[in-house]
Amino acid sequence: AGATASTAHAQLFRQLVRLAFDRDAFPALLDQLKDAGLVATWSVEHLISECVSNGSETQLKVVKALASAQQVGLSARANAVLIQGSKTASAVLAAVKEAASQGQGGEKEVILAAPIAAS
Repeated sequence: AGATASTAHAQLFRQLVRLAFDRDAFPALLDQLKDAGLVATWSVEHLISECVSNGSETQLKVVKALASAQQVGLSARANAVLIQGSKTASAVLAAVKEAASQGQGGEKEVILAAPIAAS
């Protein structure tokens, strides 16, 4: 379940996630992903990205809790999205610390995200 998705699959999945958000079906999508065993690093990355794009703190917390419950770690890209989506300096710092606690403090995406978020 931790394998990465191909580019075509990733694009289809991103569109599915956007559609679920647009149709207020995001919680149902999360349930379906959980039931199908598709809560994986690559899917969580796309879910987090869509939550940040939509400014949905509530759904973001649900996705992070689901990933934690399923013992799915966040990718460096997911942590970079969380950093970039942070609205305050303290939130940026907390997101950077969270990435560092996962051993991703030195990852290129994480390093580049912090100055962008802070500006």
